[in-house]
Amino acid sequence: MKRLCKILAVILGAVLLVGALNLQQTKAAGKTLYIGAGYEAQSLDPLVAGVSGAGGIISNAIYGSLWTYTADGKVNFEVAESYEWMNDMKTEIVIKIREDAKFSDGSDITANDVMATFLRNLNSGMFFYVMSIDFQNSTIVDDKTLDLKLSMPFATFTEGLSLVKISSAADDDAKLAADPRCSGAYKVEQFGTGLDTVLVKNEYYYDADKLVYDQVNITGNGNENTAFLNFQAGEYDILTLNDDKNIISVRNGNVPGTHIQVGDIQDFAYICLNTTDFPEFADKNVRGAIAHAVDWETIVREICGETVSIATSGLLPSANWAYKDEGIYEYNPELAKEMLAASGYDAEHPFEFSISYKNAGFDGKIAEAMQAYLKEVGIVMNLSPGDAATVQSMNQANQLPLVFAEAMGAQDPGGLTNSRMSNVPINSAHFGAVDEGDTYLQDLVDEATVSTADQETRTAMFHEAQDLIHDYYYCYPLYEKKAYFAAADSIGDFSCAVDANSGFLHLENFKTDKVEVQ
Repeated sequence: MKRLCKILAVILGAVLLVGALNLQQTKAAGKTLYIGAGYEAQSLDPLVAGVSGAGGIISNAIYGSLWTYTADGKVNFEVAESYEWMNDMKTEIVIKIREDAKFSDGSDITANDVMATFLRNLNSGMFFYVMSIDFQNSTIVDDKTLDLKLSMPFATFTEGLSLVKISSAADDDAKLAADPRCSGAYKVEQFGTGLDTVLVKNEYYYDADKLVYDQVNITGNGNENTAFLNFQAGEYDILTLNDDKNIISVRNGNVPGTHIQVGDIQDFAYICLNTTDFPEFADKNVRGAIAHAVDWETIVREICGETVSIATSGLLPSANWAYKDEGIYEYNPELAKEMLAASGYDAEHPFEFSISYKNAGFDGKIAEAMQAYLKEVGIVMNLSPGDAATVQSMNQANQLPLVFAEAMGAQDPGGLTNSRMSNVPINSAHFGAVDEGDTYLQDLVDEATVSTADQETRTAMFHEAQDLIHDYYYCYPLYEKKAYFAAADSIGDFSCAVDANSGFLHLENFKTDKVEVQ
C-alpha cells in the first residue's frame, strides 16, 4: 500500500511538474495573460458589471463599442465602420455597422442589436449617453444602417456612444449576466463566484488575428497585499495597484523582472466656489488670497500619495487637444496677505467662512491642511465634516460657499465642463463673472461645451476659458487620479491599452502592432 502511494505521489508530482512547465511555456509564448484585478466581477451585464476590480476589464474585453476615441480626439472604429452627420446642425447621424461585425456565436451584429442596446441604456443609469436620441423619429434603415435623429445638438454625442457596450437584442438580463453573446475581442469560457474568469479569443472578432493573447485569466482578489505576494511569486503578469507602498516597491525595483505601467484616469478633483449665493467670494482678491495662501502641491503630495498627480488646469491632460497647462498657484503668503488687505480684511476683521466636506476620502485631510495654511495669513476656515449624502444635498441646495468636487470627463472636455454650465442648478459649479455683472466667462464655457463647431474652434474657446478660470481664481485644481499596474517586463509597454477615461485595461489593444511582447 505504501509502495502504491509512493508511485501515485511520483505520478502526481510528474503531472504537476508538466502542468507547471506547460504554464510557463504558455506564458513565455505570450498566449495566455494572467491578470490580478482587485474585486471579482459579480455580473457580465455591461450595465451592472461595475467600474472597479475585474468588472470593467472584463466588460471592455467581451463587449465592443461602435468606436473609441484617442486622447487627441481621433476615432477608431470597432463595431461600426463609419458615421456621417447629415446636416450642419448635427441633429441627424447615419451609422453604418461593419459587414464583418459578428457576435461570438457567429451571428451578425445588426442595426437592431445596436438600437436595442441604446434603448436598454436609456432605461438604466447609463441613460445620459443616449438621452439626446429622438427614438420615435430614428429608424433602422437596414441590417447594417441606423438613421438617428437627435432632439437637440449635443457636442459630446458621438463620444457618449463610444462608451456604450453593444449587446445582442436576443439576450435577456439573465443571459447577459452569466453567458452573453460577446461583441468584443474575447468571449467567456469560465465565470462564476469564487472562480477565475477565463476569457478566450473571439474568433469572429474582426481583428482577432492581431490579438496577442489567445486566453486571458482574470482573478478578482479583494486583498491587494495577498494579490501582491502572488504577483511577486509570478502568478500574475499584470496586477492592478492602489496601495502606495506596493507601487513604490515595484517602482524602486524591489520586485525583479517587473515594472510599473501608469495610465491616466480622467477623474479630476478640485475645489469650486459659489460666487452667486455667497457674494464675499465674488471678490477676486478673496479668491486669490486663498489660492496663494495654500501650498497645494505639498498637501496633495503628502496626503494623496503616489496614486494621483497634481492638477494644473480646470481641464485634464488626457483631453490633450484642448488642455492648457496653467501651472500650480504659487505658494506666496505675503501676496495672499496683500490681496486679503485689498479686500478690506485685517486682524481685527478677519475673513471667515465654513466648509462642509465628506468624511470619506482625501477631502477631510486636505481641508485640515488648508485650515492651517489659511490661519497663517489671517483667514479663518471653520470645518464641518458630514456624510456624503448630507454634503451632496447641501451642495445641490446651493448652501455651500466652497465645495470639494470631483468630475469624470472624457476625451472631449465638454464631458467634464457640462456640470459647470449656467443651466445647471448647482451654482457652486459655475465660474461666476469675471467682473461684477459680466457673464463673459460663463457664456464662453457654455458655448465651448455645447458647440458642435470644428475642433480647432472649440480648442481656442477652451484655451481662453482656462486662462480666465486660472487668472480669476474660480477653482482650485487639486489632483488627477492615475491607474497603476505592476507588470512583468515581458509584457513591455501597454500604455495604449489603458483607457485615459477610466484607467481600465482594453485587452483588444494588446495587438502585435501596438504592444511589444518580448
